[in-house]
Amino acid sequence: MHRHLSPASLLALIALLTSSALATAAEPRASTEPKKLCILLAFDTDSNLSESLQVDRKRLKTCLELVLRNKPRDSYEIKELIGPNATRKEILGYFKNPNLKVGPDTALVFIYGGHGVTDDKLGHCLDLTSGGALVRSELRRTMEERKPRLVVLLSDCCSTPVKTKGEYEGPPKTGTRDASLFNALFVESRGTVDITAATGNASWGDDINGGLFTRVLCRQLQDTPLKRSENDMPMNWNSFFKKLQAETEVSFKQWKEQMEKEGEVVDATSQKPNAFVLPPDLGALKTYAVVALENLTSITLKMQYRWPGQKDWTPVELAVNGKLPLFVELDAPDVDTVTLEVKFEGRTGVAKLNSRIWKGNGEPGFTDGEPATIGRRR
Repeated sequence: MHRHLSPASLLALIALLTSSALATAAEPRASTEPKKLCILLAFDTDSNLSESLQVDRKRLKTCLELVLRNKPRDSYEIKELIGPNATRKEILGYFKNPNLKVGPDTALVFIYGGHGVTDDKLGHCLDLTSGGALVRSELRRTMEERKPRLVVLLSDCCSTPVKTKGEYEGPPKTGTRDASLFNALFVESRGTVDITAATGNASWGDDINGGLFTRVLCRQLQDTPLKRSENDMPMNWNSFFKKLQAETEVSFKQWKEQMEKEGEVVDATSQKPNAFVLPPDLGALKTYAVVALENLTSITLKMQYRWPGQKDWTPVELAVNGKLPLFVELDAPDVDTVTLEVKFEGRTGVAKLNSRIWKGNGEPGFTDGEPATIGRRR
């Protein structure tokens, strides 16, 4: 049985909610759960790919340092599992660990270098030297079960080592001056991304410059603008994957030609990255007005709300300690704010709440909204 607020208490609650929303409109408040990146790198350097993987490791770390250099240090974490520590138990244990704080605005990222195989029944597996193989779908499911904002799984598998007489080209020491593409892919995106370096065959590389896929991935993350011109669509995971796939195929042909000039045998005609899962291609960024309601009272709140232009009210309940994003898509992308009207059960008064404008792919979450905390007066 629900307890209801008295008319006087409910009126005070509405007044408190309205005054709080007006205050935040003048001085925007930060989200209570900031976006965070949890990145796990695993390199099976105990395998016969050790030299190549050491190059990949150095290249990826340099790439991440560049794209993350302007972000607050507490907004991301990077952990590495190398050699004998790159095991099924350790990889799954990282994502299952309750001490890894995963909220609705966390992105879980896994990047792997080593061997990979495809089993008729189990599908693609990471063929780890220590601790047994890790089924790819099990890893993806484990990451998704933490209910993060984004899951990204990238693997450069089966990088067949080939000796080359060339010189190590080294990771670029500079990259794009801003991290707009990285932000679009890893900070603003939602859903699951699962990409591997080759489709149904081996991925390739050498001991001097590492895996071809890793080279292209890092180069694209560092050097690709979010948009090439004002008329272009912003890059998302679908368009980025198409570019990654095409560039890898081109790089393979150039690399194969060079290897054969040096007397090496490359028994493949192409290398084409494969996407097991990609988010829906939602095209252009959408614009939403968002209010983030949080109920810190001791009762379940029953209410109705509507956005400008809506004739009907939408009923909704908000449990104790509940959090609820209310949002509406906007046709005009340049507005500063939109007012949400809220009516509480048992009263005729209407609370008017300012919203926060959010642009992105998918739908906004709680932390994307203008906070409106409903609580008792002290």
